[in-house]
Amino acid sequence: MKKTTSTAPVQEQHCVHVCPQTVEHTAERLSDTLKNFFAGQHSKRILTCALGVTVAIVTLSVADVAAKPYHNEDAVRKNLIAGVETTAPIGYRQMCTEQPSMCPETTGKGQKLRLNDAMLHQINMVNLEINTTVKPVTDMDLYGVMEKWTLPTNGAGDCEDYVLLKRKILMEKGVSEDALLITVVRDLKGEGHAVLTVVTDQGDLILDNHNNTVKLWHETGYTFIKRQSQDNATHWVSLRGNDLPTVASTSTRK
Repeated sequence: MKKTTSTAPVQEQHCVHVCPQTVEHTAERLSDTLKNFFAGQHSKRILTCALGVTVAIVTLSVADVAAKPYHNEDAVRKNLIAGVETTAPIGYRQMCTEQPSMCPETTGKGQKLRLNDAMLHQINMVNLEINTTVKPVTDMDLYGVMEKWTLPTNGAGDCEDYVLLKRKILMEKGVSEDALLITVVRDLKGEGHAVLTVVTDQGDLILDNHNNTVKLWHETGYTFIKRQSQDNATHWVSLRGNDLPTVASTSTRK
């Protein structure tokens, strides 16, 4: 982890398809979930995402996602294509050794989340709330090591820690584990980075601590390297044949 940059600010935009009262209610429930998480870890960090900011998020409907342009199957696919099995990132392997409960053996069915407006809205809210709640800090600054994957129990962490918390919260809200995949990419600067992929019937959605707006994978501009297997989350597979030796968190945005 060499340098830090800031998370993209929330842009003031209008809600679509979901009334502000619904957004506020969802935000309040999510804030309570995160408060309980951090309180359970004896964290003193206070949530900083005001409801007035949260209401500004764009809430797309499933129809909006389905209407995204896909020219043909070869040009752009809705869902990333899993390749051959590959090695897991070293930080992930170390986490599984130190915290086995974070890496249970699973037998997934490789199913896609059936996306509806309420679920899409919830995914957007989880991404935004955690991005604006967790403080981006490098592992070296936090733990004195180059690489450490863990839940941000003290209210701070780097890219993979955001991913782990988003995955945990969405699983608690009923999203199947095999649709929530930790994913390694090269970002727009060509640096290693970790994001969360939500595999849906309308395309792979990317939750990213660099961006407060959830995007379809092909809209990010990232190069997708590898991710957890849908068949077994402890196994990893290459993506689109691009299996470069990348470490997920060589940089963190602050």
